[in-house]
Amino acid sequence: MVKITTMIQQDSELRTLQGAVVILFFWHYASAECLRMLPYLTRWHALYSSLGLKIVGIHSPLFRFEHDARIANREIAALSLPFQTILDDESHHYRREYSVLSQPYIVLLNAFGAHAGTYEGEGDYARIESRIHGLLQETSRAPMHLPSIPLYRTGDPKARHAVCYHATPTIFLRHSPIIDADGIYHDIRHHVLNQWHLQGQWDLAPDYIQHARDTHTYTDYLALRYNAFHVNIVADRVGRKPHTVRITLDNKPLTLQNRGNDVELRNGHSYVTIDRPRLYNLVANTIFHVGELRIYVDTKDVRFYALSFSGCAGTQV
Repeated sequence: MVKITTMIQQDSELRTLQGAVVILFFWHYASAECLRMLPYLTRWHALYSSLGLKIVGIHSPLFRFEHDARIANREIAALSLPFQTILDDESHHYRREYSVLSQPYIVLLNAFGAHAGTYEGEGDYARIESRIHGLLQETSRAPMHLPSIPLYRTGDPKARHAVCYHATPTIFLRHSPIIDADGIYHDIRHHVLNQWHLQGQWDLAPDYIQHARDTHTYTDYLALRYNAFHVNIVADRVGRKPHTVRITLDNKPLTLQNRGNDVELRNGHSYVTIDRPRLYNLVANTIFHVGELRIYVDTKDVRFYALSFSGCAGTQV
């Protein structure tokens, strides 16, 4: 992977896009919404790359740790994507060039390099693939025999009959609940849907919250009443030492039936080990669930950036 500023200077990189239908996929690796789109892009690459489609991922960081090229390259490489991803520079050159305000975001270019469509957020997969068909046909002198377009209804391109519900929106943990004069957060008894609460001692930064004391007992927590199939959290730790947090759902440990991919069950409890800056999948219900999530922390230097949710069955995060 190379930075965009480097790519612009390398004619060999640019020549690979000449005469091709191009998807520019703006994304960042710690976004559940972006990760849920990767199976579709992988499918389109497999079906259409030999027919003239080129996909270029543009990683445009949102969270502060995503600006570290070493971290971003490592996490992107772990995804084993079949198409190239390049790193946007610190000034978000390409985001500004294409007026990208949020991610995920797709820009379609025709074989002459002109704008041929923009698509913001998840969904519209059938429309995007139909547009790909049209652009590929324009580049061919003879009719192309293109694959049929499936009926997309969920985050899994193989799932045809799943349904989606209105889930809790992404919550960025950057606005403070009420804090007492002693500097300690005290949780309230009744929680409102989609509002987060803190118990214990926490520090709040402009783009994250950080637990601020060692308790050695799981008494301090972040709580949220939500509705979704899946729940994810963007988290990191200060220093190199991993930290373990305890997860409960409706005041009970998670189970084999509803734990997320990053949850470990042991000694009657459910835990997640925060070992590097990334998205962690906490809850993976097979039914749409309305409940209360709590994340208990017993040591300082754990950071939480955002909570994200999926309202569609069949997704991975």
